[in-house]
Amino acid sequence: SMRHDAKRTDASAALDELFDRAVQLDDAGKRSEAEPLYRDVLTRRRALVGDNHWSIIAVAQKLGRLFYVTERYREAEPVLDLAFSACKHNHGVDHPMALDIGIHLADARLVLADYSGAEAICRSLPTNSDYARSKGFESCLCRPLLLQFRFAGAIAPMRLALAYTRRKSGEVHRYTAGDLHFLGELLRRTGDESGAQALFEEALAILVTLVEKDRKVADKSHNALIRLRYMGLVLLRLNRLDEAEKVLLEANAANYPNNALGQSRKGLAMAALGECWLYMDRAIEGERLLIEGQTVSRDPTYLSLRLMAVLVLIEHYEATGRTADAAHWRE
Repeated sequence: SMRHDAKRTDASAALDELFDRAVQLDDAGKRSEAEPLYRDVLTRRRALVGDNHWSIIAVAQKLGRLFYVTERYREAEPVLDLAFSACKHNHGVDHPMALDIGIHLADARLVLADYSGAEAICRSLPTNSDYARSKGFESCLCRPLLLQFRFAGAIAPMRLALAYTRRKSGEVHRYTAGDLHFLGELLRRTGDESGAQALFEEALAILVTLVEKDRKVADKSHNALIRLRYMGLVLLRLNRLDEAEKVLLEANAANYPNNALGQSRKGLAMAALGECWLYMDRAIEGERLLIEGQTVSRDPTYLSLRLMAVLVLIEHYEATGRTADAAHWRE
């Protein structure tokens, strides 16, 4: 028995060394070299200690995250599910690591069109904790609800998210303007046009202040571009089309990083300009840009915003009698 315990300890120590090596490679951007090491460590750890041991959490999270950032969501989902279960078993669902893993697991399920599975994960997370609020997790439930076209159900969690953002980030902040805009979109989708317009006006006042500051210092950072895009969208919702077009052309002329996140932001800017052109009787150009924006934007973080753009495309097809195209995009 003592010899068996000693062998088990030696095996565990060897796996620790292998895992550390995989992390070093991963951190250095050598994911193709890190992946087989993560796989090996995870397989051998599960054989050694089972699925619920605390030592499973880190390697399953790392491997799941590697799959996630390389857009291999079908491979990421079961590994993240394993990490999430082990973390809940050892630390409870309110642990910061469980929250982080849970959100990535939910997003992977969204990409795989498992909307009810994603919703179940989001509903299991204690999003009222300080850590969850600091990460904006109160709004995470909106994503699976929106992708099931349950706009009314998304309003309450979005109101909570906005209230916290106001307290945490302040009134004149991109996050506050973004939450105001998104809540306005939900109200608009559920028929509360006056409530939506009030939120859009409030968001615009914030964004005008922020964009003016950006222009004074020639800020071209990704945050400045996000503020510009939001400003264009809000102007669009307020039917100030010429102003919206000018701002969105500026946002589209910028250089975006050539990674999933940067290209997703570029895609959202393209879709926003496409929507603007639809309303300005430039339907062919607008439609092309909306579709191209969806192709470019891939990061799961922006699924909710992408859905809003797709809904505009669906409405355009329905209004022009192209029911087959509308059905395709609704699916």
